[in-house]
Amino acid sequence: MKNLSKLLSLTAVVALGTTSLSAMQSAPSEETAPSKTQYAETLDKTAKSVATENTTKAIDSLKSSFSGNKEASGLLSSAISSFKGGDTLKSLDNLNKLSELDLTDDQAKIVDEVKGTVSAYAMNQSFDTSDPDMSGPVNNAIAAMKTGDKDAAAKSLTEIYQMGSLSDEQKQVLQSVASDYAGVDLTKVGNAVNAAKSVKDMF
Repeated sequence: MKNLSKLLSLTAVVALGTTSLSAMQSAPSEETAPSKTQYAETLDKTAKSVATENTTKAIDSLKSSFSGNKEASGLLSSAISSFKGGDTLKSLDNLNKLSELDLTDDQAKIVDEVKGTVSAYAMNQSFDTSDPDMSGPVNNAIAAMKTGDKDAAAKSLTEIYQMGSLSDEQKQVLQSVASDYAGVDLTKVGNAVNAAKSVKDMF
């Protein structure tokens, strides 16, 4: 009878230990969720990774076609180095200079595609697409760049530029992207809007 009691006690201890172990394994870890800053950094790295991959693929197809053309090859190399170094606007400027050269139709098309990818990344990097006031035009601009619709991109960029509370950096990005990608001078648009407001205020 004593042996039976000991056996039951031992069984109870083992069962309790197993239950405790199971509870510890199933308990949620104490790791905290990533902060908003960490989440934004992850999104930025992902966006650049995608942009780099798409740009690299397109650029690879250009390299061989530019063999023997030192000017085109030099601008292409500078665009690649600038983008990888984090200077997106300088990369875009080099791509714009490249597109102004005497290129074949296929070369011009690929350069435009690369400019669209780099421009979209620059916008994604500089603007918070979760901002309810800006999400519409910013996302529209990015979508237009990805599909090569320069007119739609110019319209959205102009709309963003006319908004208030933009930082100097954001204005610079908008001006560079609008000029190098869509061929629009936003400073002239801004001056025209200000002139119109001044005339309106007179009455």
